[in-house]
Parts: sequence; C-alpha cells; structure tokens
Amino acid sequence: MKTFGKILVMILIFFVGIQLFGFLSRIANNKAIGKLGDEAIVEENDEFFRSIFEYYQEGLIYQGSKGDFNLNIYNVATKDNNLLLFLATGIDKKITNNVLNFSLKLKSGREIENILISIGEEAWYLQWLYLENLYDKQQILEDIVGLKITYTEKKDEEVLVFEDKEAVISESDYNIVSYLKGDNTLYAYLDNIAALELEEKELAEGETNNYKLVVKALITEEIVGDVYLIGNFNDYDINDKSYKLTKSEQGISYKIAEETEKTTFFYQSEGEKFQAVEIRGDTIEYLFVIDGEIAGDENGEPLVFEKKLAQDVSEFSDSKLENYLASLGVYKVDKRANLKAFNYIVWIGMIVYIVVLGGLIYMMFIRQKPTRAAYSQNHQTAKAKVVKEVKPQENININKISEIEERDENLAVKKIETTEKTVDSEEEKE
Repeated sequence: MKTFGKILVMILIFFVGIQLFGFLSRIANNKAIGKLGDEAIVEENDEFFRSIFEYYQEGLIYQGSKGDFNLNIYNVATKDNNLLLFLATGIDKKITNNVLNFSLKLKSGREIENILISIGEEAWYLQWLYLENLYDKQQILEDIVGLKITYTEKKDEEVLVFEDKEAVISESDYNIVSYLKGDNTLYAYLDNIAALELEEKELAEGETNNYKLVVKALITEEIVGDVYLIGNFNDYDINDKSYKLTKSEQGISYKIAEETEKTTFFYQSEGEKFQAVEIRGDTIEYLFVIDGEIAGDENGEPLVFEKKLAQDVSEFSDSKLENYLASLGVYKVDKRANLKAFNYIVWIGMIVYIVVLGGLIYMMFIRQKPTRAAYSQNHQTAKAKVVKEVKPQENININKISEIEERDENLAVKKIETTEKTVDSEEEKE
C-alpha cells in the first residue's frame, strides 16, 4: 500500500475512533440517566432531572395533565445554552414502544416536532432541547403557543395522548443565559398592524438605570415606511423617532409558515445609534410603531411586550452573581448528577479500539515484509552465459522398449535352463 493511501486509512480509522467514543459515551450516559431517573420517579422527586445541568429556574414553566398522563417542562441551562427539559409520566411504555411524539406550535405558526424517549425501566419519557435547535438557528426566539403529545401504533396511526392549544410559554420565561451574560436582546414577532392609540401610562417608580439593548423583530407585512420602538424609556411617545430599527442585511429572511404568502422582514437595532436606554426599575415595556401606526394584534389590541432586563454581570463576584440570579428565581445546581457509573463501557470499547488500531499500525508501518528478487535483464543474460549447456535427453520409442522386454525374457529362460542342467549333473554324479 502506498504511503499516501496508508495515511488516508489512518485518518479514517481515527475518525471512526472519535465517532465510536461519542457513541459509547451516549450509551453510558443514557444508562446512568435511566437508572437514576427510575429512582427519582419511584421517589417522586424531580430534583435529579434538573441536576443534569448547571442552572435551573425554580418551579415549572409549564405543567399539563390528562387522566394519569402528566407533562412537566423545566427551564434549565448551561453557561452558554438555554434548554427546555420535557418530562412525561403516567403512560405505559409498552403501548408506545418507548417513544412519544410531540410537537410545539410557535407564535409564527411554525411547528417543531421531536420525540420523548423512555430509557429507564419505569414509565417515564425524557427529552431536552437546545433553543438554537428548537428554533432551527433562526435569528429570533418565539413564544410557544401550543403543544401536542401522541404515539404511533403498529398500523402507523397516531393516537392523541395530550393537547393544549392555549399553552403559552414566553421566550423571556426560559432565557436564563441572558442573565448569565447580561444580554438584553428584545425579540418580537409581528403579523398585524393596526392604527391604535395608546392610553396614557404612568411610568414605574424607582431608580433609573441604563441598559444596553439589541432589538430583533420579525414583521410579516410589506413595510414601506420606517419602524420605531417606543416604551417606558421614552414615555410611550409615538412621535419620538430616536429609536429607529433598520432592516437587516439578510433582507427577506424566510416565509414564516408554508401556508401563508406573507413576506417576512427581519429588523434589528441600528448599531451604535441604539445602545442604551434609561429605564426606571429593571423591566422594559415596549411597542412598535410601523408606518406611523402602533402594531396591534388580531383583536385590535396593541402588541405590548415586556421583559425583565439583565444587569451587566461581568464584574460580579460569584456570591453576588448567585444572589442576583436567586432574585430572578434562577439557581445554580449545588451538586450535579453523577452520570459516570457506566463509563466502564466507554473504556472497554476504547481499549478494544486501541488494540485493533495498534495491530493495524504494526501491519502497515512496522512489520518488515520479505524482499523479492528484483528482475534484471542484464543479470539474467549474464547468468545464462555461465550455465553449461545440457543436451536434452532423447526420447525412448516403443520399439526399443519392446526389444528390452524380449531381451529380459531370453535371459530369464537361459537362467532356468542353466539351473536345470546343474541339477541333472549333480544327480548323475550320485
């Protein structure tokens, strides 16, 4: 095998090793979660499921039930990622073949489908979704406004287990990472524009604080004029054009739903011109002015958005950050779940892989192969000159063979005759 080919084979083998390690790690991880999850279900204690991650929000952000079936949704996070943790109980996993289907309906009308899986002995189903996967890496987070749980029978028929068409889970309810990073991105989805008047509102009392904001909005209308933001930072002044939004470089980003022909525009704040606002307290209330009109909902009501803003935590000590998160109902897990009980599966698999890899390296790069004699025309010619010429043997024909056989017979007869004469002579002498 040529050297380049050997190198390619080794690269492929190393890649297989990486994939094998990940596969075995998932098996070991699932076995540990299954075992500890069974114990938690039997004890009716859901603390274990939250302890898989680094941070969690106190309580549930959603709970729904129907008969014996129960669905809990938890808000959890790592330092860099928000996740929704789904836990379903109360349905025999033999009926569902260990899998439940679920779909989430977003405010834009999009539906996201996934599965809940059973990895333990008890009847419970688990799944967690990273927000970037949940929203398919789009540039705006949306509220969840409906969910459905089903399972598939052998005849490929879906059986409804649970449905809530009025479930509302706001994106601001499950964005823990924004507080960990001091990120104040305001998200909004707008699909109706109404000419509305705002009632006079009293601004919240309290200390005035400065916050850096980023605004991202999806608007499903053909917008000709400008888009502005108003709220409790400018006395809801519809004529204040200080907070203008600009259409992003992406322009038309995508169609919000396949069944609609509305064009979607993505708007964001205008860079350095919109960095900080003064707000009394720590909660921003904001609306959108589009073509000089307040954006409203299908009922003709103003679309008012509200969000608790995150402080700049870059200079916070660990204890101050912990206290700050606690004031928001967010806590760091004291003791994370130990999921290493089945890591021996990984090590056994990798040891076998290393042994096989070592054997292949030896066969391809280290083992000395016997050298073959190289052919040389000059060498063969010279050798031919040294070898003595040997005359080929003559072929023996059939006639000569017959003569030899006849000769042998004559000799045998003569020998017998001689023997008889000798015997006769001896008898006569006696």
